[in-house]
Amino acid sequence: MYVYGYSFTSLAQLHYSWLVLLASQVFIIYTKHNNYRKLATIANQSQSHLRNQIQDWKNILLRGYDTDSYDKHLASMQENDRLIKLELNLLSTESERLNFDLKNLGKIQSLQSAMTKRYIKALDLYHSSLTEGAKLADQYVSGLDKEPVQLLYDLTTQLQESIIKKDESAIMISIYAFLIAIALVMLLIIIYAKALSQIIRDIVSVVGKVSDGYLQNKCPHDGSNEFGQLSSEINQMSSSLKVLAGNMVNASTKLSESVSNMTTTSKEQESTVSEQATSTQEIVASSQEITQTAKELLNNMSEVAKAVDHAAETAQEGREDLQKMNSILGKMVSSSQEIGNKLSVLNEKISNISLVVTTINKVADQTNLLSINATIEADKAGEAGIGFSTVASEIRRLSDQTAIATWDIEQLVKEIQTAVSSGVMGMEKFQAGITVGVEEISNVGDKLSGIVEQVGYIGPHFIAVHEGMESQTEGAEQISTGVFQLGETVTDLLQSIRYSNSAIDEVDKEAKQLSESCKRFRVKG
Repeated sequence: MYVYGYSFTSLAQLHYSWLVLLASQVFIIYTKHNNYRKLATIANQSQSHLRNQIQDWKNILLRGYDTDSYDKHLASMQENDRLIKLELNLLSTESERLNFDLKNLGKIQSLQSAMTKRYIKALDLYHSSLTEGAKLADQYVSGLDKEPVQLLYDLTTQLQESIIKKDESAIMISIYAFLIAIALVMLLIIIYAKALSQIIRDIVSVVGKVSDGYLQNKCPHDGSNEFGQLSSEINQMSSSLKVLAGNMVNASTKLSESVSNMTTTSKEQESTVSEQATSTQEIVASSQEITQTAKELLNNMSEVAKAVDHAAETAQEGREDLQKMNSILGKMVSSSQEIGNKLSVLNEKISNISLVVTTINKVADQTNLLSINATIEADKAGEAGIGFSTVASEIRRLSDQTAIATWDIEQLVKEIQTAVSSGVMGMEKFQAGITVGVEEISNVGDKLSGIVEQVGYIGPHFIAVHEGMESQTEGAEQISTGVFQLGETVTDLLQSIRYSNSAIDEVDKEAKQLSESCKRFRVKG
């Protein structure tokens, strides 16, 4: 079945291909973001290890008089140095692979390496005297840690800011992708709805014409889905009705001809019996002629009876086909109800999203409040709280951005809810249209049942005529058995003729009724 030049299958394949392409792009973006987050994690670790290394150096100066403490902090400082070099090398390798420019990374590596070497060299001064050695060692490396610590902090901040921007971009891309997917689904639903509406209108039009007696009309739709099967069943019903109407027309024509022949023959028989009552030879000849004519009439009546039986069977099949079509339309009603239920479930899920967005907004407000309190506490701490104040400011800025993004998501969710509600209303109208179609088809079934009853009503009359013709044939054979029974035979013949005339009148009435019923069917043109 085709819609706007495309089959339903082609539209579905196009939809799935687009979704696969969208999913692949989202996966690529997600992979890149994971790699950027990995860089940030490595930078944070190296920053932590650098602080630990510097702290180990201070611990050596403060507690190095104890041999165990000296060895412990020296080993820790060397281990942190090893980890820092490993992590900075990994940052260099990964940033080159991702084509991401990390400012001053090479400078940080050289400064950290020089700082470590100077620490190790300063230990020679430390061993000269416990008190003086510690002061000299500290003066020897004084200020070496400030620049690498600051540069590594700036590098980590650069990575975090870049990740924040890319996260915002990823969120917007995900939102746009989701909206495009929803729009595509809604477009396909609209196309399907329009196509189904046109198909139903065509089917209703054909069924209406069939109910008016125009049996040459056909449903133009085909396919293996429910509508294709429905169209096929309607076309089959129309063909069956067409065959039935043709048989009924032929049967009524033959019946009229037979009645005319029977009327002529009966009049001839009656005249012959009256005129040749005195002549045995003429009676014998007339009885033979009557016998032959009765046999022909009997054969004709047998054919008419078979045609009527076939017409009744065909009409019954048509009624069964119409019942199948009514069942198929019932399944369509159930399917439309399921679609409406699924759209209602989607509306509930979107409402849940609104609750989650509200919760995120509250969390952002609380985070903002906590960041303000942290800033106040950091200001109270003076110079020692400068780093913490910077972190609190960053947290407050992130909470503000989260609140703005949450507001945008809330507006988009409201628009989606409006679109889904419109889809639910459209499905309800579509279901109401199908219900009207079911009622119209039920009316067609009632009319077809009336036709079946009329055909069934004609059958017993043909049986009665057939029995009368058999009696007439037996009477004619009795006339030909002998001249001695001529008088009785003539009497029986006259009675049989009168009975035949009465039966012929009944048959003539039924034939006229059948002809009138057949006039409403148009099987040609």
